[in-house]
Amino acid sequence: MDIKTFVLEIVGLIKKEKVTIIISAIIVTILAIAIQLVAHFDFDNMNSEEEVSSVPAKLDLYIEQENLGAFANSYLIETLITEPEVVSEISSVSNVNISTILNAYAEENEVIYSTEDPINVERNTSSNIMMMTVNVGSSKDNTAVAKAYYNWFENTPAPFFNDKQIFLINEPELIDDPVVSNDTQSKSIQFFIVRAVIGLIFGTLVGVIVALLKVTLSDKIRYGFTYGWNTKDIYIKEIESTPSYKIAHDLLNSQLSSLAILSEQPISDDLKKEMNKFNTKNYTIYNQIANIPIEIKVDEFVFIIKRNETTKKWYSKQRNDLKLYPNSRVKIVEI
Repeated sequence: MDIKTFVLEIVGLIKKEKVTIIISAIIVTILAIAIQLVAHFDFDNMNSEEEVSSVPAKLDLYIEQENLGAFANSYLIETLITEPEVVSEISSVSNVNISTILNAYAEENEVIYSTEDPINVERNTSSNIMMMTVNVGSSKDNTAVAKAYYNWFENTPAPFFNDKQIFLINEPELIDDPVVSNDTQSKSIQFFIVRAVIGLIFGTLVGVIVALLKVTLSDKIRYGFTYGWNTKDIYIKEIESTPSYKIAHDLLNSQLSSLAILSEQPISDDLKKEMNKFNTKNYTIYNQIANIPIEIKVDEFVFIIKRNETTKKWYSKQRNDLKLYPNSRVKIVEI
């Protein structure tokens, strides 16, 4: 088989088996995306909401002292808001027991020198804005405690603030938003798109391979590349709309004197009728080479290959028997 014929046959296969190819491409693409999703899923944290979302909350405030300007002692504020009475009130409002957490931290750390304690206040030396951070547990608990402190600062009865004015810069919020940033989201989307495209291409190839295996393993001849023929053979492929008189012409058109027409299936009456219209008696129809009398000389063997009907086993047997006629020409007409 020449390259041109092979390519045309493959194109025909793809058109004919497009449903198989499309289904295979879709399945492989879905599998590729699913595998990537599983590979990027955090199974260690799937059962722990606290581990999945444990982000500190923050609250920014500015304190101005009467006649003195900005109040800058952030440690004093931290000491005040972690007094047992204040902690008790905040725990009651937020429904989060923070005293236990503060006590446990104090036992293991020098709180006065730490900036990582559960309730921390740190001053920005440039703006004198104090950032209060809450890290007592889950993001939900941190937010609840920060909101309780926000309300406490708004309505505090503490005498310490009698000569001071509190400005709350913002409402409580999480320091690091657990939602993936736009840039990261964009990269993730691009990553999955690339994987999907790769999966689609690979799936298409798988579909073509499946279609090839499907026709190759079939016991019937469906395409020219699924049975062997010599490049010296005359190969004619008739399209489905080819009329019977054209097929008859291609079968009988020969300058040789003796033709043996081989067909595994009976030739249709319509095709026989068209063949009889040609004024030639130099052909005989057989269903196998073994039926040809040994005294008859055959100059040309004409194979009729009916797609989806002629079996590979029959064709292979005839090709083997052709060894008895080494000088005869071979023509294959695929209809």
